[in-house]
Amino acid sequence: MCTALSHKTKITELIDYFPFLQVDLLQEFDEERASYRLAFEHSEQPVIISGDSGYEVRLFEWGVISNYMNTPESIKKNRAWMCNARAEKLADSKSYWHKIKTQRCLVPATGIYEHRRVKGFKNKIPYYVSLKNREMFCLPGLYNYSSIPDKDTGELTGTFSIITRAANPLMQLIHNDGENKFRMPLFLPKEMEMEWIDPNTPWERILEILSFEIADEELQAWPVYTLNTPKPRPDGLLKNKPFQWPGLPQLGEEGRGGLQQSLFLT
Repeated sequence: MCTALSHKTKITELIDYFPFLQVDLLQEFDEERASYRLAFEHSEQPVIISGDSGYEVRLFEWGVISNYMNTPESIKKNRAWMCNARAEKLADSKSYWHKIKTQRCLVPATGIYEHRRVKGFKNKIPYYVSLKNREMFCLPGLYNYSSIPDKDTGELTGTFSIITRAANPLMQLIHNDGENKFRMPLFLPKEMEMEWIDPNTPWERILEILSFEIADEELQAWPVYTLNTPKPRPDGLLKNKPFQWPGLPQLGEEGRGGLQQSLFLT
C-alpha cells in the first residue's frame, strides 16, 4: 500500500506545474507536516480535479468514503481499506473502483515512503522514494464525495484514493514485506498525468496508462529515520532526509553488510 507521502509544494509551484490551474487556496503548508503525510490520518490534502470551469485544486481527505458507507460506523470500519485503489480493479466491472473510474484526480507529491524488511533488524527500515529528475510530480487517483454531510459545515466531504500497481524491480526490494508487499504507486511521466486528468481521454487509453511501469533508473531512494514516532530525529532534519542506519545492507545485497545511504541518488 501507499499510505505515506511527502508534499512539500507551495501553491505557486502548483501553478507553475499546471499553468491553467484554477486555485482558490490561499494557505501554505507547514514544512515539517508536509514532509510526512499519513493516509490513515485522513487529513486534507491538495488534489487536482477536472471541474465545471476547468482544472481545480481542492482540499480532499485521503481515504475514499464510498457511497455504501452511509453511517459514521461504516466509515470508521471500512475507510482504511480505501486509501489505495489497485490499477487492476478499475477494469473489473464488479469492483467499486470501476464504478467511479471517470472520477479521476491527481495528487501532487514530492515523494512517497515505503518500508523494507531487513534480516537482523527488529523493525522495518523506512525509505523515501522520489522521481530523480522531477522535484514535484502527481500521482493518479480517484475521488468521491461522501454522502453524509459534514456535521459542522453541512457540506459533502471530498475524498480520494491513490492508484497502485505491481512494483518494479527497485520497489520490490524496498516494499518486500506485509499483506500488500510488492506494490507501488502508479508513477507516471508528466504527459500521462495530463492524460489521466483529462475527462476526454478514451477509456482504452486510460487502460494503457494503468499498465505503465516506471523504470528503476527514473526513481531515487534512500533510508530515512523512523517515521511513526512523536520523537524528533536525532539529527534534527526533516523526515524525508537521508539517515544512516549502521549495518544496513545495500538493496538486493542482504547478508553482505555495508551502509545503504542512497540508490540512484545524484
